Amino acid sequence: MIKSKTLINLVTILVLGVAGVLCYRMWQVRPSQEESLSELPVTPAQIPATQPGAATQTPVKESVPLAATRPVIAAAVVDFARRWQEADTGLQGTARDAKLRSITTDAVTRFGAGPELLAYLNFLAASGAVTERQWLLTEGLGSLFSGPAAKEARTWLLTAGDEKLREQLCRQAGRMFEGPGFTEYFEAMGVAAGLHCQASLLTGYCVTMAKSDPESALRVYKELAYPKRIDNTGMAHVMLVFPADSDFPKFASEIKEDSMTLAKRARASLLTAWAMTKPEDAAGYVMGNPAKVHADQMAVVVKQWAQSSPDAAAEWLTQAPTSPARDQGMVGLARYWQIKNPQKAWDFVKLVADPQTRRAIAARVVFEWRKSDPTAADSAWAALPRE
Repeated sequence: MIKSKTLINLVTILVLGVAGVLCYRMWQVRPSQEESLSELPVTPAQIPATQPGAATQTPVKESVPLAATRPVIAAAVVDFARRWQEADTGLQGTARDAKLRSITTDAVTRFGAGPELLAYLNFLAASGAVTERQWLLTEGLGSLFSGPAAKEARTWLLTAGDEKLREQLCRQAGRMFEGPGFTEYFEAMGVAAGLHCQASLLTGYCVTMAKSDPESALRVYKELAYPKRIDNTGMAHVMLVFPADSDFPKFASEIKEDSMTLAKRARASLLTAWAMTKPEDAAGYVMGNPAKVHADQMAVVVKQWAQSSPDAAAEWLTQAPTSPARDQGMVGLARYWQIKNPQKAWDFVKLVADPQTRRAIAARVVFEWRKSDPTAADSAWAALPRE
């Protein structure tokens, strides 16, 4: 027996699915565009051809009557929804997780880039299946945007009615884009879907490039983003995947001072990637550039450093001269230990020199400490110097 909540979700699927079919069929019967970027619904004059010469027209697809598609989408998506419900309620633990992932993977293979897949995404959202839906939007749909079916998928993503969903799909389209023609596609996306989708497309494209060629990734991002007034939000995602052998000091020097909010976010991502392999260098950079880099960026470095060697981070910071950056490093270590070992976290709290900063992190540690040993926590709090 399917639960009432699931029945409501299934009804939602049917309504959204039929609407999706209608939108999709409307896109299908539009005259095709130039061969280079036939997936985008803009006029030939707005998209340069990939190959020299006149635009090539392809036959217009015949429209399928909406009445004929309703039973198909209803049966297909509802069947997957029922399978999902059975696994969700009938299994537990890793067996449940594996089965749900298998069902979702099957849905991608079965539906491809079409209205049924949008309906399935809506079902996952209505069911509160955050993990599976997020997996689809960050990894699972990647195969649709590569290979011979990529152009069809790029048309399909524009039929998504939700703007945020379109942006996530554009990110995947950029991540999987292969071969020449990206600049033309990027320009056409701006006309077809707007600046936000364009920015997401560029971010995905440059993230993939940055994993093997970070310098080119930053150059492409700046060349395409800045003339469009696209900010550095995407650059932060790009810098986060820089490989270990990247020239981190060089890239750090190219970022504006941290007083620029988005520049600070980009630098935080760069420092996170840097600290994965050379944490001492990343910490030294923060410590040595107080005029350009905010002190709290040391907490960013320490957060990553502590994942691999909290003792080495503690030793380095203990030997560093007293400064706001050193204080923030101690704050980072206290946060790392506050749940695992609050008493050890307190040792780092006491090393914070600034009274206001020390009191703020002390309150957080004491809050966690009281859960396991309220007497010791209250005693430590009472003994904390107020100045």
